[in-house]
Amino acid sequence: AVAAGAGPAAVGAHAVRDDLATGRLVQITVVGLDLTRRLHAVWQGGAHPPEGPARELVSWAVKATR
Repeated sequence: AVAAGAGPAAVGAHAVRDDLATGRLVQITVVGLDLTRRLHAVWQGGAHPPEGPARELVSWAVKATR
């Protein structure tokens, strides 16, 4: 929507990485605005994440926050 001219948005940088790199979009810093947020890993089923890549992703995320 931003690239189509609908207006500004607050999004994660990874979502617009290519557009920022090419200059299609520009990033600004808003002084005094903290958009830090908690993210939660969720999955269907038991207390442990599924095997394979899903479990590796959750493990990586936990380690990255320490």
